[in-house]
Amino acid sequence: MTSSQQCTVYFLVCALALVISACSASQVEPILDDQSTVVPSAATLSPPATGGSPTESASATAVHTVTPTVKPSATATATPVPSLTPVIVDSENPAAQEYYGLGMQAIDTGDDDVALERFTAAIAEDPGFVWAYIMRGDVNARMGRNGRAMADYDRAIELDPEEPVAYFNRGVLNYGIGYYDHALEDYARVIELNPDDVYAYLNRGDIYFTLGEHEHSVEEANRALKIDPQAADAYAIRGVAYANLGQYDLALEDMDKTLDLNPDNSIMYFYRGQTHWHLGNRDRAIADLEYYLQLDPDATERDFVDQMLDDLRGAQQGA
Repeated sequence: MTSSQQCTVYFLVCALALVISACSASQVEPILDDQSTVVPSAATLSPPATGGSPTESASATAVHTVTPTVKPSATATATPVPSLTPVIVDSENPAAQEYYGLGMQAIDTGDDDVALERFTAAIAEDPGFVWAYIMRGDVNARMGRNGRAMADYDRAIELDPEEPVAYFNRGVLNYGIGYYDHALEDYARVIELNPDDVYAYLNRGDIYFTLGEHEHSVEEANRALKIDPQAADAYAIRGVAYANLGQYDLALEDMDKTLDLNPDNSIMYFYRGQTHWHLGNRDRAIADLEYYLQLDPDATERDFVDQMLDDLRGAQQGA
């Protein structure tokens, strides 16, 4: 394939992959342990032919999964992994508190089975222990038991409708299983309860990105940046959204800023390389794509990037 031929470039930000079983959009069964991978779809861009300009594809399904860009905030998890969920004990039952502490210790050592048992024991001692449900939900989600995780988050919200982390984590789960409207509702509630939660805006922006609503992604990133002007992930999401809108100069500014703030974000070199290609900056495109492969030699996109590099080098030689 040469640079004059049509091929597809996938700009992905946070394709959250959760293990679930297919179920109806109206209900999640309380126990749902069958595992299958869900990868949200993403809008695509076609690289320009020699001397041409990129065109947007109406829709496509993402075939390249990438490392998520969004990381957990200090007050809630941006994935179902509860490593940064705060240690909060809202039970006055000593036995429940002890089991909860043992569950947190098990999480620290990576023993999910033990953690699950301990949080379940804490709930048995105190059925109103909101944070035991939240933490058990996080562990269930990490283990791929997404129906059980959903039931735990629902119960936590029923017990305490003012707890934003329960909505946040349920939003992550709803997003991962493709219930985008429900996820947006959850994040709206998080923002209502905690208007300064940067990652609620970012994850909501990522949902809009998955839906191809890139203008809304930009708006959500802008809201996040008003709260934290140094939020690297906000620049990342906005930059990739701008690229999908064909606003490559703005995209490049945000990608540069992302790497200034977080030079270890390897996937951003992949995105910036593609953006340089669209802007006709062949040398810079080659440099970014080569560096991306140095940082991540086993990248899922390896064959795709190798082909891009062959085309770019061929175009250089022919220039």
